[in-house]
Amino acid sequence: MNPTALNPASTHQSASLLYRQTPPAHLYSPQQDPDRVRRFTARAVNRRIDQATDRRITRFAAMSEARIRDRIHELDQEWDIDRVLSLHAAVLGLTGMALAWRGERRWLALPAVVLAFLSQHSIHGWCPQMPVLRRLGVRTRGEIDREKYTLLHLLESGTAT
Repeated sequence: MNPTALNPASTHQSASLLYRQTPPAHLYSPQQDPDRVRRFTARAVNRRIDQATDRRITRFAAMSEARIRDRIHELDQEWDIDRVLSLHAAVLGLTGMALAWRGERRWLALPAVVLAFLSQHSIHGWCPQMPVLRRLGVRTRGEIDREKYTLLHLLESGTAT
């Protein structure tokens, strides 16, 4: 699809489709998704996150250029699932170490388990906390970037109001 040939009346919808990561549901196969986190996320959860992103794009496409730029700045600040998981692992690991330092050596198991889960996420793209975070709407960097670059496309094409 040529972005310059888009109909201005439906540019926000077309731009959203232009940057869509997931093919239509009848063509989608989780094994084909290049994003490891999306591959291990339930299809319904991915669809809900994609639909919420599409609604935000549509809503912001009707806003002023200044508001779209503010939203792009917000997207640059949004934490993706990898960052959330890293912080979660650090907090739990330090908590386990602090409790072990106070004399309860059994708490050393907590950082060991957390590091194992973090390693599993790094290698395979899945860990036990991920399904909960995804259901809460925590997005991948690719999902955040899809919204960001669609809004940038709207600004560059001059179709933002």
